[in-house]
Amino acid sequence: MKIKLADIIFPACLIAMCVLGLAECRTLPQSAALLPRVCLWLLIALSLGIMLKALISKEDKTVAFNWKRAGIIIASLIAYVVLIPVAGYYAATVLFTFALMLVFGVKNKIVLAAVPLGFALFVFLVFGKLLSLTPPKPFFM
Repeated sequence: MKIKLADIIFPACLIAMCVLGLAECRTLPQSAALLPRVCLWLLIALSLGIMLKALISKEDKTVAFNWKRAGIIIASLIAYVVLIPVAGYYAATVLFTFALMLVFGVKNKIVLAAVPLGFALFVFLVFGKLLSLTPPKPFFM
């Protein structure tokens, strides 16, 4: 698929999904709908930016689609969803982030350790401590 076409089609699909999400936010209480609305509007703005860049750009390269990498990412996502109730949110998130970083070619061992652990710590502090939300626990707890 040509990059220019992909940079128009995929953001358009994302914008459509964001509009559906914004419509769904109307059913939420005002305080609960704030964060999803901000995130959805941000996604719409970024998608419009990608589309605008594709329309202005004179570049029109063709890039081969990497089916193996896409399959690994989809399999990792399925494993992540299955692993959350088994191992718990934090352990599954660390493993999932680590696996995807390997798939995308990150070789630095410090980065491979720090990013998944740092992300899990960030989620724990913001959502667990600051917002007092509890993530899914492992089945054995």
